[in-house]
Amino acid sequence: MTTIRRKKKLPSSDRNAILAKLFLSVAFLWSMFVLFGSGSHAPEIIHDFKEKSSFAGSKGSDESANVVAGAGKGDVGGVRGAGAKVEKSGSNDNAVPILDKGHVTSDKEETISKDAFDFEEEYEAEDEKIKPLKPLRQTNVDIISTAPMVDLTFVDAADNYDEDPHRGATDENGEFGYVHDEKALKRNPPGFSSSKTDVHCDNHDNNYKVLTEKVFVDLQSHQKREREAEQDGGRPREKIFCTVYTIEKNHDKIQPIRETWGQRCDGFMVASDKTDKDLGTVNIPHEGPEEYHNIWQKVRSIWSYVYDNYYDEYDWFHIGGDDLYILVENLRLYLESEEVQLAANGGTYLPNGKEKEQIPLFLGRRLPNKG
Repeated sequence: MTTIRRKKKLPSSDRNAILAKLFLSVAFLWSMFVLFGSGSHAPEIIHDFKEKSSFAGSKGSDESANVVAGAGKGDVGGVRGAGAKVEKSGSNDNAVPILDKGHVTSDKEETISKDAFDFEEEYEAEDEKIKPLKPLRQTNVDIISTAPMVDLTFVDAADNYDEDPHRGATDENGEFGYVHDEKALKRNPPGFSSSKTDVHCDNHDNNYKVLTEKVFVDLQSHQKREREAEQDGGRPREKIFCTVYTIEKNHDKIQPIRETWGQRCDGFMVASDKTDKDLGTVNIPHEGPEEYHNIWQKVRSIWSYVYDNYYDEYDWFHIGGDDLYILVENLRLYLESEEVQLAANGGTYLPNGKEKEQIPLFLGRRLPNKG
């Protein structure tokens, strides 16, 4: 919904008083036109009316401006009867009445234009603001206040893919230019199977206790949001791109991920040092050796590859090693929460989906073994 609003508004009492004066002035104007017709007095009456009431000028209101904008459409009969016509001022769609030359006999022609209203604050069209149910916590306000808004428009930073970290990925033959099909897993998810169930489930360590005693998948809220998103006009769900980093010798860890949480992501990719299309792994070369202490260069190249190829398709991007398990349903619900949406949008209003700038958020921390 688009509305015309001011940056600032007068108190309602002042607006109502001015609006009442405006209608009285319009009535007076109409009577003058009835008495004098289209004679030489008309321009002076218009001019005097404009100066006294300012036609919703520096102390006007949105409501009075709507009266003026609607004059040419028959809403204000006095101006209409004087031969007013509707014209647009520049690219603004707000129409204002202008006296027809055929009804003005004075040598000094008077026109009523938007610029003549002497607005103290200009009208601007902006999307309706959505207020949250409760404000952001002060701790979070302090955090986001340190980060500026960032333009969401994609910027081509690859520079012909000649240098790290934007060299891209290689296919199974080692040729650069390979782009992984990140939606393949979601389209064709494999079933779950395990021949070592007893071995894995009998290890009741701290990780097991966290997963069974402190964490649960909120399927009820997840299914509710799914139904809401499917309705006409329903808010779409946040789209998540999941990335796992690994190396070839650990590829045996990838299939369990593909059979469980990986397929619940909207987009999924495994960044490795070898491309295997069947397993969904992608070789993304990076600066420096393939070792743990140089993993920051690996992640740097991974993020560059993800940005170059998938940025516009997703809302959030998750990255982690091959030894983690993500509750994607819970993650998506959290990212859709007012707390996160509000923080990403500056902390005052919720986003409406048409934002051109937002605050970049880095979310995540290691979960303590004992909760």
